[in-house]
Parts: sequence; C-alpha cells; structure tokens
Amino acid sequence: MGTVALPGLDLGTGALLGLDVGTVALPGLDLGTGALLGLDVGTVALPGLDLGTGALLGLNVGTVALPGLDLGTGALLGLNVGTVALPGLDLGTGALLGLNMGTVALPGLDLGTGALLGLDVGTVALPGLDLGTGALLGLDVGTGALSVLDACNGILSGLKLGTRALSGLNLGTGALHGLNSGTGADKRASSGT
Repeated sequence: MGTVALPGLDLGTGALLGLDVGTVALPGLDLGTGALLGLDVGTVALPGLDLGTGALLGLNVGTVALPGLDLGTGALLGLNVGTVALPGLDLGTGALLGLNMGTVALPGLDLGTGALLGLDVGTVALPGLDLGTGALLGLDVGTGALSVLDACNGILSGLKLGTRALSGLNLGTGALHGLNSGTGADKRASSGT
C-alpha cells in the first residue's frame, strides 16, 4: 500500500490495534468499548480518550489541551484551549451549540445523542461524527479524509488520505472491496475475493 501501513486494524470488534497512514498515526483506537487509548494524527494528539464511560482523560490538539473532560456526567472538569480556560462546562443536556476559541471552531457538537455535527480544530475538520451509533460520517484531518466510517459493523465505506484512496474497505468480514493506493489497485480486493 505504498507508504500506507495498517499493521493491526480490526473494526469488526471495534478495536484498532495500530494504524499508520502517511504521517497519520493511530496507535491504539478502540471504538468497540468506546476507549481511545492513543491517537496521533500529524501534530494532533489525543493521548487518552474514553467515550465508553464518557470520560476524556486527556486531549491535546496542537496547542489545544482539554486535560479533564467528563461527558458521562455532563460535566467538563477542565478545558484549556490555548489561553482560553473553561473550568466548568456543563454538557448535561449533551448539546454544545457553538464553540469558537481563537482559530478553533466547534460549530455544532451534540454529545447527548452521540452525534458530533461539526468540528473544526485549526486545519482539522470532522464535519460529521456520530459516536452514538458508532458511525463516522465524515472525517477530514489535514489532507486526510475518511468519508464514511462505521465502527459498529466494521465497514469503512470510503477512506481517502492525501492521494491515497480506499474506496470500499470492509473490515468486518475481513475483505477489501476495492483498494486504491496511489496509482495501484488490488484487483482481488475489488472483486471481493
């Protein structure tokens, strides 16, 4: 797959053991239990994110730091974004209608229903993220895009990272239904064999 390496990716069980795509690294991502052990996307680091219990142990996105975020109780214990501090943010209703901090914009964030309508952090954009159903409708991180990701049934319908495209990737059944990496294509994958 060129310089793209997915050493251990299991979305059928909701566990991503290791993903390194170009400069994008997701060393430990577990969506089955809702725990994100470690995520490093370019200069974006989310060292400890637990959505199963609703607790965000640590989030560091560039210069953006959210050291203590608890969404299970709807309370944000500590949020530090640049020089902006929100020591107490109550998401008990689960709805963050709009948040703009410097160049960081979260125009529509709804954690009550498990749907992230829009997230833009610097050059990082997640236009449609639904964690309630386990489906990532759209993820754009720098030049990387994961247009449709369903982590519940383990189907990655569209993955585009820079010039690399995985147009249809089914990890639930262990079959690659169409893999286009750079200028090459896996014909066996596209035939479903």
